[in-house]
Amino acid sequence: LLVVPDYKIKLSKNELKSLHANSLEELEVYTIITIPDNPKEMTINLLGPIILNKEKNRAKQIVLEKSPYSTKHKMIN
Repeated sequence: LLVVPDYKIKLSKNELKSLHANSLEELEVYTIITIPDNPKEMTINLLGPIILNKEKNRAKQIVLEKSPYSTKHKMIN
């Protein structure tokens, strides 16, 4: 992730199973960006990434538990 280079997520076995995946490497991770009228106030939701398994046509948004990330991480400091 360009905004937070050390961004890491962990998925439970049940989450992997629901996405029909054996490992995180099989999946793509997307985040939601909010762009208000003033683009300098852009935020990114790092707490609730969208996980996609293109091969199996599955996706879901998860909420990371015990995470240091927030739903409104500033993109521009």
